[in-house]
Amino acid sequence: MRPRRALVLTAVLATASIAPAEELVRNGTFDRDLSSWYGPHLGWVSDDATQNQPASGSAQTGCKCIKLLCDPGRLRQCVPIRPGGTYSLSLSERDYLGGGNVSVEWYSSPGCSGAVIEPVVKTRIGHVEWTRWESPLSAPSNAHSVMLQMSSDGDNGWCARPLWDNVSLRVISEPPAVMKTLLIPTAANSQGLSGARFKTRLTLTSFGSARAGSVRLQVLPSVGKAGLSRSIVLPPGATTTLGDVLGDLGYEGGAAIELAYAEDEPLYVTAEVYADSPTGRYTTVVPVIAEPLNDPRVVTPGIRSDSASRTNIGCANVVGSEYAVSAEVHSADGSTLGTVSLAVPARGWVQTLVPFAVSDGYVVWNWATWSGPGTPSGVSCFAVVVDNATNDGSQLR
Repeated sequence: MRPRRALVLTAVLATASIAPAEELVRNGTFDRDLSSWYGPHLGWVSDDATQNQPASGSAQTGCKCIKLLCDPGRLRQCVPIRPGGTYSLSLSERDYLGGGNVSVEWYSSPGCSGAVIEPVVKTRIGHVEWTRWESPLSAPSNAHSVMLQMSSDGDNGWCARPLWDNVSLRVISEPPAVMKTLLIPTAANSQGLSGARFKTRLTLTSFGSARAGSVRLQVLPSVGKAGLSRSIVLPPGATTTLGDVLGDLGYEGGAAIELAYAEDEPLYVTAEVYADSPTGRYTTVVPVIAEPLNDPRVVTPGIRSDSASRTNIGCANVVGSEYAVSAEVHSADGSTLGTVSLAVPARGWVQTLVPFAVSDGYVVWNWATWSGPGTPSGVSCFAVVVDNATNDGSQLR
């Protein structure tokens, strides 16, 4: 662990220009509200409040700013950053009954979770007129997020109420982004029973970053089909819904979907397979697997195959080597009904029907062979129980 370091802050004119660079703070100008910020004892004002009331004629012209009402008033935001990156922190501050403090904490995981790597000693700043402050920051090599905090200074019995505005964290230099992967283990664009048509809907939300979210969507196909792909850019805080994601790509049949995105551009995803039939729309919610290279689950309970329902079982593979997987089908009392063998293609998908009559049984997954080096990883298996009359499905993991 490196020693603690105080922030080195430099006062500059409030009108000083800032070199163009990528901005990482969300809603640093407080123009409409306090969205993206949290903490106790906050007060949003529409102009400079020197007597606890909005007033006109501020030195910070047109100020819509944040006032910390009393110690321990705190204003916080967690910002995704890249390990080893260099940044410039700046803000505008004005005292009212005392000044305030600025502090920074680096975290080993996204979302300001995990271990605090290097807490930086808080630095007091304060000025009777609006003043711009700046400080260079260097992220530790194992930091993935940083907590920015402004607080009121309650020393000497004062109830300080500092004003803050135009908080900024700008990129000076950064390494390439750390990439993350999400897996939708099963998806479809195919014809079902009784005239139903199975389609797949994805909803993607970019949240928690000031950066635009760039997402790479890759189809992991069944044997003999092409793995199509597309890229999507989401503005910060935006959501997009792909109502027929496979159909829009021109892909016919079943598949899995891999989503790749940058760790510092957090992505939230929901997925469902739905069928429009003469009796209405039926939907199966599909789980989104956040760690497809480390999916330890080996048992899927609750399967049924009889005259009223059927069970599809399958696997998705995100790595570049083929798996041979066996699915042991057990009855409710634990007896073995039989084994289904699945050849899971490299970066592909496979699905088949359970051929045995079973009620409230379960599947035990076994990796029979692994053609790549090391311990098998990267395969996620699933079961879907489908109502034969309605095509309504229940996803089991």
